[in-house]
Amino acid sequence: MAWNPIAEGIKAVGGFFNKREERKINRDNGINKLQQIKQTGATDITLSDAEAEAIMAQGLNGTWKDEYVTILITAPYALLIAGAVYLVFSGDSRLLDGALQSIKGLESVGVDIGFLMEAVVLGALGLKIWRK
Repeated sequence: MAWNPIAEGIKAVGGFFNKREERKINRDNGINKLQQIKQTGATDITLSDAEAEAIMAQGLNGTWKDEYVTILITAPYALLIAGAVYLVFSGDSRLLDGALQSIKGLESVGVDIGFLMEAVVLGALGLKIWRK
């Protein structure tokens, strides 16, 4: 069977809307459980991972936490690009050398920049790479 880009596009869009609806249902289920616990005065609640994540994500709407982390993790790469562009136009490699030294310095203290970049990108897509 031949690859059909239109069918694949429709499938992808449908998957996006199905996931969005699933997250909404999980959030609503979690909120309902919380409301029932409040009404009964109980002290224990059991939420599924999906319900807890949906509730936490709702609480983080409007915050800059994710954007701040993304900026911090991608800054060394932005400096590399800026340094390379500056080198091309000015012939001065100090900015590029400084960016390379900062990345080497981070790696020398055990920071796995590749993993952090992967986590930031996948986190932006809503995926959890550290989950088993």
